[in-house]
Amino acid sequence: MEREDQEGQQGASRERQHDPVLGLAPSSVSAHLSALRAAGLLVSRRYGHQVLYERTPLGMALASGGT
Repeated sequence: MEREDQEGQQGASRERQHDPVLGLAPSSVSAHLSALRAAGLLVSRRYGHQVLYERTPLGMALASGGT
C-alpha cells in the first residue's frame, strides 16, 4: 500500500510540472510569455499570487489578422 501512495504522489507531481491543456512545462510557458511581453504583444500584472496576462492593442491586431 505504501508503494501505491508513493507512485500516486509522483504522478501528481508530474502533472503539476506540465500545463494540463498544452502539455508544456511551466518554465516553457514562462519563457514564451516573457518573449511575447518583450515584443510588446502582452502586458502582465499581479493579482495576489497570480500573474495575469492581457494582449496589447498590437497583440490584438496581430491576433485578428491585422485588421
